[in-house]
Amino acid sequence: MAAAQNPGNFKGFKPPKFDGFDGDSWMMFFKEYLQTPQVLAAQLDDRQKIVLALFHMEGKAKMWKNSMLKKYQTQAAAVPPVAWPTWAQFKTTFIGKWGDSNAQAKAFRELQMYTYDKRRKDSLRDTLLKVDTLLQNAEITSEEQKKTFLRQAVPPRYQHHLQTVMPATYDASVTAVLNYDTELKRGEYIPSHSHHRGAPPRDPWAMDVDAIALEIANITGNGKGKKGKCYRCERDGHFAKECFATTKADGTPIKEKGAPRPKGKKGKRTFKPKGKGKGKAKYIRAADADSDEEVTDQEEEEESEDEKDQLEINAVQRIVQNMDDDTRKQFKKALKRNFQK
Repeated sequence: MAAAQNPGNFKGFKPPKFDGFDGDSWMMFFKEYLQTPQVLAAQLDDRQKIVLALFHMEGKAKMWKNSMLKKYQTQAAAVPPVAWPTWAQFKTTFIGKWGDSNAQAKAFRELQMYTYDKRRKDSLRDTLLKVDTLLQNAEITSEEQKKTFLRQAVPPRYQHHLQTVMPATYDASVTAVLNYDTELKRGEYIPSHSHHRGAPPRDPWAMDVDAIALEIANITGNGKGKKGKCYRCERDGHFAKECFATTKADGTPIKEKGAPRPKGKKGKRTFKPKGKGKGKAKYIRAADADSDEEVTDQEEEEESEDEKDQLEINAVQRIVQNMDDDTRKQFKKALKRNFQK
């Protein structure tokens, strides 16, 4: 009989070890375990059932197991001695600590299971809010634990970013995720390590220049009212022939496909005579020195370039005026560095 009371000698069905998660389910299995023939044959009393239950606890529950065992033994050795609790009392204590009725344990278990899932439709801000709420409900104070739970809940590219920048605190990690998300949406993220895979490092002001060029397109009327998609930069709102961007929507540089074809024969332009009738177009050489009234193609291009440059300057001035002081200072420093090269 004594040998049968040793938990190590019980054969057949055994409950899983309790590691601090899902206490209700574990206790349900353990009660069924107590009804198996080999355990019933041992005729365990309440104290032996409690010791057997504590014997199956490990992991996060190990500290609680040792604490409760020491408490019961100390009370039993006191004068006057305090009897061990009944099995029913122990079950109530256990469920109060590890069951779903305990909000702290429930929040901790939910944190453990709240990992990134691409099928989940939660936005990034909703994910951060849920993690923060569960951390508070679980009463977790360790910065490392908080950072771990945050990292496992966000998408892989954000996890990689956190591993790269290695924020010191949980709050700094949340800030890093939000800043990285903003940079990704604007296409401005610049990897800090040379071994980073993907688009090569770019000028931090590259996307600002793209924004200026697109603003110029709006000012000059190019793309006004256009709702299509540009096949050059893959952005909405303008066509490829009106695109000034140097990078695509995902931040990768745009590779130009050769030089543009000339619009006409070099040194010549067409002239259509006035009047009704169908006549052939007459070619007049642009370099004819005898005609002072004619404007050469080169002069027209120079005038067009001058007008375009002035529009771009006006657009840049307009955007700079709308910048805050810190952004304007950084913009000026970046321009200064570029001109010194």
